[in-house]
Amino acid sequence: MDTNFKCFVRDRKITLKSLAKELHVSREHLTNIANGAPCGKNLAKRIESWSNGVISHSELLYPVKN
Repeated sequence: MDTNFKCFVRDRKITLKSLAKELHVSREHLTNIANGAPCGKNLAKRIESWSNGVISHSELLYPVKN
């Protein structure tokens, strides 16, 4: 299952490595988040800001498990 975050990053044609550098986190951490792991609140707010609100901080904090 692809998360909204993973789809958004893929659609923007950006690598998780370059995004991780921009957000000052490890690529591994972003990979876990892209695969549905919960995110910390500060990083969730940075991702929400980076995505111009397309990815909400609440969906990163409380990912839905299918």
